[in-house]
Amino acid sequence: MKHKLISIALVVLLLIGGAARIAPAQSLAPHVETSREKANRLATDAARRGEDLRHQWKLDAAEAAFREAIALDATNLTAQLGLARIARTRFDYQSALRMLDKTIRSNPRAADVLNEYGAIYTAAEETARAREYFDRALQLDPSNLSASSGRAAVDLLLRDYPSAETRVRVLLTRAPDNSRAHGLLARVLIENNNTREATIA
Repeated sequence: MKHKLISIALVVLLLIGGAARIAPAQSLAPHVETSREKANRLATDAARRGEDLRHQWKLDAAEAAFREAIALDATNLTAQLGLARIARTRFDYQSALRMLDKTIRSNPRAADVLNEYGAIYTAAEETARAREYFDRALQLDPSNLSASSGRAAVDLLLRDYPSAETRVRVLLTRAPDNSRAHGLLARVLIENNNTREATIA
């Protein structure tokens, strides 16, 4: 009986050991990257490079990187927005809007896309349309900092100083280091003849 129990135990151990040897071999099988996955990865890398270049004001190089990303993945949102922002920076609002019109078809509820519409219309001083897009972005994402500062900028253009100041101060309670918000607050205070407080905004 004792020998029988030992034999059973050995069989169980061999089975466990065999399973342990098989399982790692299966789990360690390398993932073969598909051509689509590779294209998406390269597109993401190119779009990130484009954003870095855009922040350095190397707009031609940034545009090339964004176009490289879109050639690899036509739906890359970072690259689409990057091209729209470069066009806006160059005051080519029509090109920026055409890019966004394509982008929003596949991203109808993306607050960043709505924000960029708002930014373009703010730059063009079309305040009613800018306000509409920022409000829509805030409906989707009430905590969106870009939409909040954009909406305050619209109030500033409309010379609604109390509303602009309120929005900016609320924004600064959530993001005390937001440089755009500090700049907006200074402008609001200066235009509202509060130059003393503007110097410390």
